[in-house]
Amino acid sequence: MPIKPLQDELEDLRAERLAIERLSTLDEKHTVSLEDMEARYR
Repeated sequence: MPIKPLQDELEDLRAERLAIERLSTLDEKHTVSLEDMEARYR
């Protein structure tokens, strides 16, 4: 795997954090607990 420039790493992290924030705002409407998620993938 090629080593990514630091700038790319930072952009990935930023995108990831935005996605997580978006998910947590959705969560307020219909909460899926971690246990439910784990049970679903077992």
